[in-house]
Amino acid sequence: MELAAGTGRLTGLLAPSAKAIHAFDLAPEMVDYAREKFGTYSNITFNVASNSAIPLPDGFADIVVEGWSLGYIAFAGGSDWKLAIDEVVTEMERLLKPGGSVLLFGTLGTGVHRPAAPNKVLEQLYAYLVTEKCFVQSAWFPTDYHFNDLEEAVALTSFFWSDKFGNYVREHELVILPECTAIWHKTLPLS
Repeated sequence: MELAAGTGRLTGLLAPSAKAIHAFDLAPEMVDYAREKFGTYSNITFNVASNSAIPLPDGFADIVVEGWSLGYIAFAGGSDWKLAIDEVVTEMERLLKPGGSVLLFGTLGTGVHRPAAPNKVLEQLYAYLVTEKCFVQSAWFPTDYHFNDLEEAVALTSFFWSDKFGNYVREHELVILPECTAIWHKTLPLS
């Protein structure tokens, strides 16, 4: 199971090793894009749903994966961000079979080669996941973006992050944009 699948960045990496992936995203446009992109995969389904309300029964999944959306939830949650994170983590745990695992992918910086939480909100989120939600953080690994050319790099980074970041990409001619990522993981007890 994958929450916040977006355009299928993780889905495509996981599909060759998975018997089945049920991927969800809140944005219908993202789901449509991912369906078209991965239409030849018979082991993937994409549907629209919020991270906190997945339309599947309790104990459905062996593994629940989420990539990068908890950071956005923490930013949007204001002073109540912990409640919003708790709601999503509770939903993930509901979906897991006994002994199942949750894998959370999160950024340790985009446009950098040295991993570190890029801002205070993510620093607080990552500490909360470890100290309060009992997740373990993995070592970091690169998840660089590879663009076809500089114009594509500038257009997509401007759209996704900001014009300021797009200008940084142009100034440094980053057709390959470095990104550092870590996984926070937790396995539920067998009973």
